[in-house]
Amino acid sequence: MDWDGRTNYMPEFERAVKTWNNYKPGVIRKDTIWIVEDVFISDYYEENETAAVCLPSGKIKFNQYRMDRFTSAQIQNFCAKMLGHALGLGYANYPCDIMWRGNISSVTSLSVNDKASYDAAYKRY
Repeated sequence: MDWDGRTNYMPEFERAVKTWNNYKPGVIRKDTIWIVEDVFISDYYEENETAAVCLPSGKIKFNQYRMDRFTSAQIQNFCAKMLGHALGLGYANYPCDIMWRGNISSVTSLSVNDKASYDAAYKRY
């Protein structure tokens, strides 16, 4: 999955990419001029409770209104969760999972459940 774009949360986003790639190397890559990105990241500002969205069109958008209130670990968690959604993963049921459906989490490493979901979705990697 190739990504392009920019966000105010690049350090956390890049750490989130490493989180997934440490488990399955090279699956998430920075776009090049020769490849059209699968995912485009950007920011927006809207005063609501949504922190980030992953759209079917391949866009991940981070809401500065919410994200600016989070710790670095919480931002990294949201970045990793949005990348998980872009990879096709759904929500998980446990607070120890990056893909937990809860809104605010400081989990920044893949749980056994996250890895199992990833393995089931991407047996070819």
